[in-house]
Amino acid sequence: MLRPNPAFLLKVLSPFHVNRPIEFMVLLPPPFASEQESRLHLLCPVRALRCYLERTKDIRCSDQLFMSYGAQTLGQVLSKQRLSYWIVDTITMAYESTGTLVPEHL
Repeated sequence: MLRPNPAFLLKVLSPFHVNRPIEFMVLLPPPFASEQESRLHLLCPVRALRCYLERTKDIRCSDQLFMSYGAQTLGQVLSKQRLSYWIVDTITMAYESTGTLVPEHL
């Protein structure tokens, strides 16, 4: 379960949305009925988040989910600009990996 940063400004401000925890469902939890289910489990967002948190626990300087991995800023809170760059870069790689043209103003 993830809890939003209290300083985060929501686009839709209502009692229903404020400080509401985010829950993810496990995709194909063990035990696996087949090798294919085992491979598909690698796509599970819960598994990915657990792995990320486990692998970054020793350098984490904050309870924020995303953090910097640069030498001078290792483990510090990630800036909005850097997170935006990561998202655009990831979307660009997804387009390129499928051989699809990347939109001009991504």
